[in-house]
Amino acid sequence: MLIDERRLEKDLAALSMPATIQAVLAARLDRLDPDERAIVRAAAVIGRSFADEAVLLLAGAQERSDLEQHLGALVRKQVIEPDGGRLAGRRTFSFKHILLHDVAYETILKAERSDLHARYADWLERETGERATEYEEILGYHLERSYRNLSELAPIEERGRELATRAARRLGSSGARALARGDIRPAVSLLERAVSLLPDDDPARGDLTLKLGIGLAESGELSRADALLADRIQSERRGRAFVAFHDGSGRQQVATLEDERSPITIGRRPDSDIALPWDSEVSRRHAHLLHTSKGWALVDDQSRNGSFLNGERLTGERSLSDGDVFRFGDTVVLFRAPVPDKDRERRVFLEPEQVTYMGQGSTHAPRSAPGDRD
Repeated sequence: MLIDERRLEKDLAALSMPATIQAVLAARLDRLDPDERAIVRAAAVIGRSFADEAVLLLAGAQERSDLEQHLGALVRKQVIEPDGGRLAGRRTFSFKHILLHDVAYETILKAERSDLHARYADWLERETGERATEYEEILGYHLERSYRNLSELAPIEERGRELATRAARRLGSSGARALARGDIRPAVSLLERAVSLLPDDDPARGDLTLKLGIGLAESGELSRADALLADRIQSERRGRAFVAFHDGSGRQQVATLEDERSPITIGRRPDSDIALPWDSEVSRRHAHLLHTSKGWALVDDQSRNGSFLNGERLTGERSLSDGDVFRFGDTVVLFRAPVPDKDRERRVFLEPEQVTYMGQGSTHAPRSAPGDRD
């Protein structure tokens, strides 16, 4: 669900609304009684469409009977209208005109906006329960707006950091699902917002940055993708090793190699740590990655078609270096690991005519690279 109509990320004060229209609408809202104004302000924070139960919570100590009366009055005054929708099982209303929504939102002080956005996110999480993942973009939006409004008032403290972390988790999860579906443009937008909320040393930032880099690359923004992925690789060089490959649908997959989980199994079995079930040339138990005192090593598990490291068939245990390329069946895997020499760079070559599951052959392999056929 994309909330394109909610353009509150931008400063609403900058909207190109003629002053006379804004003044007329503001005067119209000022003529409402205090309880009705409280409902309209709470509804404006939720969005153009809002659930009656959420307004009951955010507008203060309203009885259900009083709420029904005030909603009916607002409908008669053509401020809102029933829209026949449902949100988390609750009936919804919409503002009669988007400009009424915008003017109502502008009347709310930033401290109150922050509080109302956070309270609405809490309500929506409670109401949706196990289905909260279906509403993650909305949850992320409200947590983000709560954090942004708070950050404009004072230096960020623990409360602000908590809001930013929750918002980044929701936006990042929604962005990752969009990326997996191939919805690249919304994925990039969501992931950019998630990354911007986290400090450089946050553990979750690295994974989000990598996904954002993949999204940018797939959208054609290669220069930005290269910069982001280079930052991720430098970060990983100070932390854990990881492997990257494309799955059977052509989507990028990244697996972090945790020392304490060694050995890490690779194969077609669904319970493998790195499962490659789409590749019929891969054995059920094909190989494993082993963490040793010298770093990571690759071991073939007597696979039917063999494991290949940088174009050579693997025998025994082989230590790995940053930038090594494995091949299991038709699946090509890139290994990245911490290295002490920051100036060291390696060009990574695939074998000539090697086709990955992205369906693209290598165009950068040296002519002398040996063929590798099972």
